[in-house]
Amino acid sequence: MDENQVISLAREGHPGAFRQLYDTHKEGLYRLAYRYVGTRSDAEDVMQDSFIKAFKNIDSFKRKNDAAFSSWLNRICINCALDFIRKKRRQVTRFIHVEDMTKEPVSTEQSPEQAVQNQQTWKLMTQAIQTLTPKQQIIFDLRYGQHRPVKDIAAYMNCSESSIKTHLFRMMSKLRQQLEPLLEER
Repeated sequence: MDENQVISLAREGHPGAFRQLYDTHKEGLYRLAYRYVGTRSDAEDVMQDSFIKAFKNIDSFKRKNDAAFSSWLNRICINCALDFIRKKRRQVTRFIHVEDMTKEPVSTEQSPEQAVQNQQTWKLMTQAIQTLTPKQQIIFDLRYGQHRPVKDIAAYMNCSESSIKTHLFRMMSKLRQQLEPLLEER
């Protein structure tokens, strides 16, 4: 059964159709949520919220310009992740999970010096990316995290391809400006 048939069944309320859509898209949605929120438990929460919103609003899904169901679902996930981040920023208390401390595994093939240098570089990159606007972070993730073409990103963001190219240029200039002095020291 193709995805359009499954979506039609889900619109009619068939639980098996919802389960099939969930099973098909859960891994990709989890990875997308994780890239935004950074912890396993938060990514699972965002993923769950995304599926709940998608299933409640599945009647509003319309295939535009050959946009896939996954594109619609990813857009919902990104919005849920951004809402989660905004909500978390408003919270005064920040808990540190064990998962946060062990997020970046170190390869056994690296020397200790290389591992430290790679961790520092990763930290600098992550900090630089976090200085981007939420819209730029989404575009960055879609382009360099998910390797989406500019045309798909424009469809996601509901803007022109030239606008996406402008955002990419400005974002890369900003990142380069922030990272070059730090990396030249090495």
